Amino acid sequence: MRLLVGLACAFLFGCGDDSGVHHLPDAPPPPDGAPDAALEGPVTLTVMKGTTPRASVRVLFQNADSTVVSDTMTGANGKATATMKAGGYVTVFDPFPNPGALAGLEEMRTWAGVKPGDELEVYQPDGSTASVIDVTFKLPIDATASEYHVSTNCAREYPIIAPATGGQPTATFQLQGCGATSNVLVETLDQAQALDKSFFKPSVTLTNGGMVDLSADTYAAIPDYVFNYTNVPASINQLGIQGTRNTALGEIKHYSGNNIVSGSSTLPIKIPLTGNATAINVTRFYGPMYTEHDVLEWGPAGTAYTLDAASLFLGDFGGVAVLDAANHKITWTTSGGVQADFVKVTARLQRDLMTSTASWQWSISGPAGSEIAFPVLPDASPYNPMAGDFGDYDVTLAKVPGGYDAVRNKIWSTDGYGTFMTAASGKAVFALLAPPQL
Repeated sequence: MRLLVGLACAFLFGCGDDSGVHHLPDAPPPPDGAPDAALEGPVTLTVMKGTTPRASVRVLFQNADSTVVSDTMTGANGKATATMKAGGYVTVFDPFPNPGALAGLEEMRTWAGVKPGDELEVYQPDGSTASVIDVTFKLPIDATASEYHVSTNCAREYPIIAPATGGQPTATFQLQGCGATSNVLVETLDQAQALDKSFFKPSVTLTNGGMVDLSADTYAAIPDYVFNYTNVPASINQLGIQGTRNTALGEIKHYSGNNIVSGSSTLPIKIPLTGNATAINVTRFYGPMYTEHDVLEWGPAGTAYTLDAASLFLGDFGGVAVLDAANHKITWTTSGGVQADFVKVTARLQRDLMTSTASWQWSISGPAGSEIAFPVLPDASPYNPMAGDFGDYDVTLAKVPGGYDAVRNKIWSTDGYGTFMTAASGKAVFALLAPPQL
């Protein structure tokens, strides 16, 4: 989640015990607009891997003071439900056990500040069941091309080296997880290996063993799409942009760039025209020690992108996050900036047991502040933090359309920023706790 990682990794998009003899942690503050805590209602958690429900996954429902409401397992439908008051916790244990060398590394995901009526989700894609087809693409000749790139909604930028004879560029690719149709984007690189020309073909029929003949299509020069930034705080000295063009059938193009910043910045990037695709842009701002500021914006692509950074950023972190084991908390400090709506924390914890080292990962989301308290797990659970535990802690503050209420249900369903795009267009702002070397 540090420097210029891929968009899908932007929130990537999850973590011990002092014999149970300690006071319970303070309850998190109630979310904005929280109902009367005396009111009760059902809270449901669903665990899915692809289209398959995950049964027999442990789910713990607790009140804000960590008293247990229900300690249960998901049923055959992947669901577990309990009647709860507002402000409590829901924790799912190891919904998708790690394979191979990571087997046995327990992972928990917790929602703090839940409300009656919440329908929480944990989801992991299952690519192993996706069909694989062989498709041959025949492209028009570009006399100045050194290379051709073919992108579909299920696979991006397969390269085809330009034939030495100048003949028809043709290649067969294996595509996984495609539907019956896909958009196709073809790009050419010039002799300097720079993007040059392209064309976009919507709704192309794909068949296993079939031929997609695009040889009659025409290339056009790829335009410069200009990213404009104004009123960038003086503390910021560099920015990076990562983005995609997404069609109704899925993502079709990924792009990136970076620039030095001094109050304002203009960054041209060659981006092919892709019909009525939605532009999804994540700009990462670097400068203040310990802090990376990310701005996610999505909507119609238009002909350029402009972002006014005045009064936009959340607070700057004042140092690393700290584990307060006695009170089951992760704490941090921030200064300045706009008030965040909520926080996501992933703690990778370790405990030296002399003969071996126990490790686990615990992720939690809740209303924003300068700390977040984990629930106290029952029966002196070994996963309750205790003195001597150590680890590292990812902290992300966020301000999104609709606040925590709008995204709580799916906040641990994906590690990507896509969770926060709850409308056709919008803007979300994040502050990530980054190592000081950044």
